[in-house]
Amino acid sequence: MTDQNQPGSANQSHTKNRPKANLALVGEHTNAQVELAQLPPERLGAEAADGRDDLAALLRGPDGAFGAGTVENQAARLGDPRLTTIQRQALAVQIGQVQGNRHIQRVVGSLERSKNITPVTHSRDQAVERQEMVVQRTPPEPGPAMITTPPAAGTTGVTKIFIFQIPNDPYIEDMRLYIQNTLGVPAANIIAIERFQQIFQRLEALREARVRVSRLIIVSHGSRGELVEERGGQVREAAGWATPDEVMAFARTDPVAQRVREHVMAPGAVVEFWGCSIGAHYGAQAAWTTATGTQFRAPTQRMEIAPYVFPERRARRGERGPRVYQIRNRRWVIYTHTDQIPPRRQARFRQWLIEKYRDLAANREIRETTPARNDDAKVAYMQNLFNRSGGIVRFMQITVRETGAQVRPGQPAWLGLWETAEFNPIRLMD
Repeated sequence: MTDQNQPGSANQSHTKNRPKANLALVGEHTNAQVELAQLPPERLGAEAADGRDDLAALLRGPDGAFGAGTVENQAARLGDPRLTTIQRQALAVQIGQVQGNRHIQRVVGSLERSKNITPVTHSRDQAVERQEMVVQRTPPEPGPAMITTPPAAGTTGVTKIFIFQIPNDPYIEDMRLYIQNTLGVPAANIIAIERFQQIFQRLEALREARVRVSRLIIVSHGSRGELVEERGGQVREAAGWATPDEVMAFARTDPVAQRVREHVMAPGAVVEFWGCSIGAHYGAQAAWTTATGTQFRAPTQRMEIAPYVFPERRARRGERGPRVYQIRNRRWVIYTHTDQIPPRRQARFRQWLIEKYRDLAANREIRETTPARNDDAKVAYMQNLFNRSGGIVRFMQITVRETGAQVRPGQPAWLGLWETAEFNPIRLMD
């Protein structure tokens, strides 16, 4: 996979030196810190005394800051034209401290609908049906394995995986085959897209089916905080890129994004990006967690898909064919099906299958369901994986740029190569 973040670039240096903000909004965790809640008096807007008096008068109203706890009353208070931006954010923080992140998200969503978004109208019967709709509690489904920390305890829903279609791109194709074959994800849950907006359009369709999503995985290349949507050769200017600014603008203004946040993504859900370096960019983290209304995780280094193969011999000079496979700078003739293994190599092949089973299970890329001492079951499982993978058993690793170390999901250093951002609904108000 190509990561266009080169060490020493001005952009990378700027990102690296930028102080990292706390994206968490005070909600269920009382020990969380929110900078807005600690603003000194001189930061409460240029209006100084008038602004503070307006805010104080608002808070002294019949229901105080919390508007009897209703979304409509609180949205009206946040939309009061007398408030400065800083005051409005501070008020939102107070509401979030008492009633939690999900509640303040609905309040901000109600405010945005009244200001910028033309509501989608429905008949009275449809509105009643939507109000009475009970969300289907869908149990977790098989695969993919949890190569990062799983969603919050008690979160239920389906896993959806979106892969950007980039023609003739080895990383995208390897990732698709890895997800489908090694992780064993049903093809129906692997969705090809061309633009990031299509993620939300496809997710919104689940709303009518009353399905919640607990885990969302987005696959593409990443560079400088941007996702590759389409590629024209290796020239950056010829490619389509989804920038953090575009994603953030979509999150704040598009009604589809709002409906996905409120009605499709399950409470406690997590969104993961499988590609290079997005986790190293604060703007990208903020944009994607705001768009989805969930926790967002992404690697800070180069993500790769690598192969395990069982070779027959080195390829001869000029030799071509479906069984010729190049690994690094060497070309091999590999076995692509168990039927091709000759009797003299069966014992070694069996041992190879057991070794790879243990490796993939230790790295959480397959679910270990066979008894620990049942080698026959391990061999049967791996024979099936070997055959459906065409002899190329793919696995995931992250390469650390500074040292060249290759880290697998089961190693202690793995989670340290991912960055996590928490959803902050106040970002929807800008």
